[in-house]
Amino acid sequence: MFAKGRSNVKAMIQDQYEILVEMIRHIDTIYQNNASDFEQEANNYASEAANGDMDVYNSVRQLFVDEEFRNEFKCYEARKMLLCMVFSYYESVINEMVCYYGVNTKAKNPSDIIKALYKFYKEQTATQKDNVIDIVDEPSELARLLRNKYMHGRLAKDEDRKQLSELSLNDDRIGCVYYIKDLSFVTETLEGIKGNLLKIEELLSSISK
Repeated sequence: MFAKGRSNVKAMIQDQYEILVEMIRHIDTIYQNNASDFEQEANNYASEAANGDMDVYNSVRQLFVDEEFRNEFKCYEARKMLLCMVFSYYESVINEMVCYYGVNTKAKNPSDIIKALYKFYKEQTATQKDNVIDIVDEPSELARLLRNKYMHGRLAKDEDRKQLSELSLNDDRIGCVYYIKDLSFVTETLEGIKGNLLKIEELLSSISK
């Protein structure tokens, strides 16, 4: 049941955001802890077996490298899935806005849906401000391109592949094969999306005030 005093859409934005924050924190912590615990166990086992002999230690330690790589890979895969969840949140909310406010559009692409929402706002308020859409930023191009690559395996357009390569090189949180090294990339994307959704909701809800 939605909290009193909030529109259904505003409640959806906040409630799903809170769930995502908790899920992101919890899931990433699980995989990070698993990787850290395994590394510690491998170190302890190698130390006991080596009894001070570094050659033996290094030899034994090497036995665990493949499993450590798999654990690290799981962390990166989890972050890919979390970023896709953030975009699903974004798309589900803007589609809910279309239904909730009775916006007549056949748009499917998120960018086109946003434009349709603003067109609806301008028509309902008779505003002449052509730049009303500029007050809200869409998700960053890097986040959007990463999400599309994660979802589809390969970007269809050459210009998108080139842009993804260039943008990822300029962000230390993204690895050379497009894995997310730092969870802050996911959380900052979520925060930006939530803020933008609230701005759009504020505009649309003002129509009936």
